[in-house]
Amino acid sequence: MKFLLILFTFAFSSTTTDLGVIRAHFKVANSSKEKAQAFYDLFDEQGSASALHEAYRGAAITLRAKNSSDLLHKKKYATEGLTILEKSIAQEPKNVEMRLIRLSIQEHAPRILKYSSNIEEDRKMIVDGYKKEPKSVQELIKDYSLQSKVFTEADKQNF
Repeated sequence: MKFLLILFTFAFSSTTTDLGVIRAHFKVANSSKEKAQAFYDLFDEQGSASALHEAYRGAAITLRAKNSSDLLHKKKYATEGLTILEKSIAQEPKNVEMRLIRLSIQEHAPRILKYSSNIEEDRKMIVDGYKKEPKSVQELIKDYSLQSKVFTEADKQNF
């Protein structure tokens, strides 16, 4: 019985650690091509059972589009990544962390993609849900908001 408890504790903590690693890579992935690739390398091609992990995987694939020099690959990666992200959000539409992921992509997406229609909706959900989120997600939101042009000064003060 103790063994099962220890095994369960280890499995739960490694899942938490894994998400912590993903969040840490997400924070810096947009800063260089190498960091974006390291973020992408965290994910398996088959995907994950978790909608949140899939949202992050979609973001990682989308960043590949930004860093690709080949126009066909740019389109392929953008379409694939955004599809995965939107599908994840459809599964858990009230997930604040996934809304932050989408907002960060929409804020930095090239205008030609016309991928910015949810910025205000996501900003509002993030602001309204901030205090209900775990500390790790609150820190992610706060860190992102400091460099974002989407959040107002009042929003940033509340984070």
